[in-house]
This record gives sequence, C-alpha cells and structure tokens, in this order.
Amino acid sequence: MKKIIFALTLSFLTLYSCSSDDDTTDTNTDNPEVNLPDKDSDGVADQTDNCPDIANTNQQDIDNDGIGDVCDTDMDGDSILNNDDNCPNNGNTDQKDFDNNDIGDLCDSHLFNTLANPESLVRYNDYYLVSNLGQQLLPDTADGDGFISVVNLDGTGLIESYITGLDSPKGLKIINDQLYVCDLSMIKVYNIETRQMVKSFSFTDENVTLLNDITDLYTDNETVFVTATRTNRIFKLNINTGAKEELMVSGVNLLQTNGLALDTENNLLYMVEFGTNTGSGARIIKIDLTDNSGTILGGNTTGFLYDGVALVGSTLYVSDWSHRLFSLDLSNASGTPLQLQTNLNGPADILYDPNTNNIVIPNMTAHTLSFYSIP
Repeated sequence: MKKIIFALTLSFLTLYSCSSDDDTTDTNTDNPEVNLPDKDSDGVADQTDNCPDIANTNQQDIDNDGIGDVCDTDMDGDSILNNDDNCPNNGNTDQKDFDNNDIGDLCDSHLFNTLANPESLVRYNDYYLVSNLGQQLLPDTADGDGFISVVNLDGTGLIESYITGLDSPKGLKIINDQLYVCDLSMIKVYNIETRQMVKSFSFTDENVTLLNDITDLYTDNETVFVTATRTNRIFKLNINTGAKEELMVSGVNLLQTNGLALDTENNLLYMVEFGTNTGSGARIIKIDLTDNSGTILGGNTTGFLYDGVALVGSTLYVSDWSHRLFSLDLSNASGTPLQLQTNLNGPADILYDPNTNNIVIPNMTAHTLSFYSIP
C-alpha cells in the first residue's frame, strides 16, 4: 500500500513540474504593438499625414492649410496654381516681375539691402528708380561707378545695379517713357526696359560741371528746366531740338541752384539753393515764368543746405542736407518754414508720391530711403 501511495505522489510532482516549465505565455498586455496604416511609407501614419499618398517625411506646408506642399496645387496659398505662379514658394498675388524673367520679384536672386549714396528718385509703375552717386560720396567726380537701382515701394532693394556706367547721377525724371538722368555736365536719356542710353545732351560748352535737378515738361511739351549748381544757374532745355537757354532770373542773385518744382498751372518755378560752401544761407525762391522775376520765400529764414523740393497742393516740402525736412505753407509764403523731421541723414532730392501720399526721402549718408507720411 505504501508503494502505491509513493508512486502516485511522484507522478503528481513530475506532472506539476513539467506543467510549470512549459508555461511560457507572456501575460503582459499593457503596451500592445499596433501597426497604423502608412500607405506612402514615409513614417507618418495616414491619419496624421498631410499628404498620405506621396512620401513627405518633413510634412512641409508653407501656407499652413493642412495640405503638404508636395500634394498642394497652390503651395503658397496666393490663389495662383503652382504651374502658373512665378514665385510658388512665396505668396505674391500681384505676380510682380520687374525684369520680366518669369521669376517673381519675391523669389528673384538679385535682392539687395543697401543703396550707395542715393541722391534722387522717381516712381516707375510699382517701383522707384533711384540714382546712386557710387560707393564714395564724390558729387563732382567722373569716376564711372554711379548707377540706377530699382527699389520696391517699401524701400527694400530689388535690383541694385540696373543701369550702370554713370559718373555721379543726381536728378531723375521720366519723360515720354524714357529716363532722364542728370550726370555732371550731361543729361543722359535711357530706354528703361532695355537699359540702353538713347540720347544725351551736353552742357560742357556752357561750362557746366554739375547738373543737379530736372523738371517735368513745361506747358509747351518740349522744354524742361535744369539746375547747374556750381555755376549758380538754371537752364531751359528743348528735349526735341537740344537747344539750351539760360533762365535769367531778375530780382535775386542765385546761389548754388539745386532742387526744382514746376507749377505749370500757375506758371511758376520753385527752386531751393544749396547755400554757401560753408553750409549756410540757403533760400527758397519762387520764379514767375511770365517775366522770370524771382521772389525769396520763407521770410528771413535760411537753411543750411537746401537740396530737394516738392510741391503738394499749396505746400512746399523742402529737404535740408543738414538732416532736416521742412514744409512751407504758400498761403503764408513769407512765414517761417515748419520743421517736420530732424533725424534724417543727408536728405537729398525728395519725391512726392501721390499714390501713397508720402514724401520719399533719399538719405544719402545712411544709404537708404525713408518716408514722411503727409497728414
């Protein structure tokens, strides 16, 4: 009997031991492995992939519309399809392309940050053309490093050296779709699109060394007025015949003639002087073109170095190279000019832009443009 009980006990222990050794089942179910669908195999699950049909591990989405760029037909969200967009990576609804190279201005590679002693500017479509004396401030020197830049309306640079080969370019005007540039003793005329000089007018026979500013066309549609600063003169130039004639102003002895503003409606020409070589005595002068008589405005007030002038309604805006901008109410022309800004840097030949209602100011020594918003 004892043998039977012992045998049964041994069999039970053997069975229990074998059962324990074979039971290797993992009973940990806290972190089960789940394989989510990823049909483009880019490592991003379909349910969170912003482009589930095309691999795009970086999930780039420029316009943040929830559609990955590689799947987005308008990746910059400017409502222009990528294939038709001249700058598909940057929203540019206006599709501006100054040089017509099929690359939008925002994407073009010739952007720049700093002008080089800017002196004058003129608006051309949705841009400004700006004259640059060159890398050194040498207004009387024929050094060949002057140029014309293309600048956006916010003052940022688009094309630094658009027209090159100038010496010390200053006053600019667009007349009959051509760019007129005062460059020392010459007025040079350029086709804006081709950048080629199409004609020029020399003032060397008149002993002129520095032409400074130029007006729009007079009422005859063929005459412009030009200042010759170092010789204290103003000339009339017929752009069709090339004939030149000095404007003989009575009642005032002119001194370093500089900026000009033509008022054809009232047959008046406003001129500001650069003053003496010591930086004083600059005056604002009104010239009646009926009889060429001159009148000093602004009472007994003189500037240091008046440079640019712009006529806006019945107000003259005048830049003074000594870092200031003034206005003069012509309804009280004998009054003292009102100082508007004092923090400028060599403000030169200013421009009134009626589209923005701003006075645009080339800050020559800061190599930038700045803006005064007219109240």
